[in-house]
Amino acid sequence: MLAHGISSAFAPASGMTVLALATAWFVIRVRKSDLEALSGTANPVAA
Repeated sequence: MLAHGISSAFAPASGMTVLALATAWFVIRVRKSDLEALSGTANPVAA
């Protein structure tokens, strides 16, 4: 009985994990301009 409940909960948990990873990839990805700014190679902004 318990094993059936665990196996039936595994599919939705896997789906939520994939959805969370996809969301994190879209939200947290670093753009090229951000990498240049972090490394100090971007053109400095005149103040």
